[in-house]
Amino acid sequence: CQPLVLRNLGEASGDPSGTGATGGAAAADDAGRWALCGLADRSRGFREALALAPHLLVVLVSVVLLVLFTWPILKLLSMSQRERLRFHDVFFLLIGSLGALMFATVLLVAHDTHVELREESSKSLKKLAYRVENNLTFEFEKMRRQLQDFDEGLATALRAADGADREDQTRDQATRSDKWRDLTSLLGPGASEPAWAVPERYRFFGSVFWMRPCDGQQMVKLTVRRANTPRVRVTGRDYFQKVQTGDLWCTTGCTSDAGNDGVAEEDHGSKQFYLQAFRSLTTGEFAAALSIPSKLRMADLRSLEDDGPSYAELIAERPNCPGDPVVVAAISGEPVSTTRPVLGPGIQFAIVADDGLVIFHSDERRATFENLFEEVGDADRLAAAVSSRTDQHLETSYSATPHQMFVHPIEGLPWHVVTMADSQILRTNQLEVLMRGGFYLLLHLGVVFLLSGAYVLVRGRTTPRCLWPYLSAHPSDYAWGIWMLLVVTLTFITALQALDDAALLWASFVGPIVPVLVLATSAWLV
Repeated sequence: CQPLVLRNLGEASGDPSGTGATGGAAAADDAGRWALCGLADRSRGFREALALAPHLLVVLVSVVLLVLFTWPILKLLSMSQRERLRFHDVFFLLIGSLGALMFATVLLVAHDTHVELREESSKSLKKLAYRVENNLTFEFEKMRRQLQDFDEGLATALRAADGADREDQTRDQATRSDKWRDLTSLLGPGASEPAWAVPERYRFFGSVFWMRPCDGQQMVKLTVRRANTPRVRVTGRDYFQKVQTGDLWCTTGCTSDAGNDGVAEEDHGSKQFYLQAFRSLTTGEFAAALSIPSKLRMADLRSLEDDGPSYAELIAERPNCPGDPVVVAAISGEPVSTTRPVLGPGIQFAIVADDGLVIFHSDERRATFENLFEEVGDADRLAAAVSSRTDQHLETSYSATPHQMFVHPIEGLPWHVVTMADSQILRTNQLEVLMRGGFYLLLHLGVVFLLSGAYVLVRGRTTPRCLWPYLSAHPSDYAWGIWMLLVVTLTFITALQALDDAALLWASFVGPIVPVLVLATSAWLV
């Protein structure tokens, strides 16, 4: 534990001596003394040192089983001409051959299943990336149109109210200023007045606000909540600065070169916007703000300049203010497309900028804080995929865990959709396939043991001629068994291609028993 002393100004100072004091004054103030402690499990490191990775365990078990199953074959190959072939040698040869064949089949099936699942996972990541892009751009377009509706409604209402205020000179300045500056409960039952403040295109937002040029002071702020947050200055926000400089985006219906793509200049400008994800200055909540140049002009803001200096005073104080002032309108909230999405186990996605900064994430805690280039194991390949703005499949690690990734650029935005799938889930599935295959393998070997025991009871310890040739036997005596085994093999291969689900499971269980019966029949015939 590290003792800490919390002072009035919120300062914390460590006390390495362990006395809990940093001077006489701090020692006397026991009420402000805290201890910062960390707890660790002592046996955790020992347990992790003894633990084996699942894939390594599978490899070790596979090697041991293959050695056990192939040992009788190796013994047979190493026998000399004078050594006698005994009954138990033939018995273990039968068990080992069948076991090795079954186990090799299980390994091949598990590998084929793993490859198929990886391909399906890659396809799913690609579909998810395109779906996220479509949902996100569609939602941004609805946000932009809703913001334009708000902006046009406010501009029309302000101009109409300004004309009425000029006729009615008895109304004071405060009454004219605050008429629409802090509307609340836009989605509530009483949200019918004014009509322009009722959202119709997009309802999943938190607030709408208009910012004054130069200092970014919020002049009008509408919210869907019962209580509004204070109007603050957002000079440092990109969604304010980018509109001032004209560095805007466009996702649908326009390109960066207005007039060269068949789109009229007016339509091109009306579809431009900027979007930024951030933590709110007033509530600390995660949100995204979409901003556009407002149709309000400085003449419309005469009655809204009671917060701080007037715009004329700002121009005098700040020579760098634009000569052609641009009022900025913005709509903010949590995008539905990225907020608490329902995804499968181990599936994640992130919207990243060109520098790797995570703009949105399926895990909201990572948004705006994480840089994806710093969290992956192969940052160079991911950065190259982002720079090239092409679809790319990657195999790398994310948060020290193996992951599959698919990178897809978002059209019209300097962002990319990165979908991720935890590879540990695929490995766990492969291990489960091997475990189930091993269980069925033991069942089949159990049947072979039972049939071998029945043969010993009926024929004694005489070696079956179908398993080991005798000089006195005619070659045609073995032809029946060979042809029957060939027919069984072709039938089983056809069943693997034609059957599925439960039928394939029963075929895989019954299939290996048939050759044993064929061998037993051959032994009786020979």
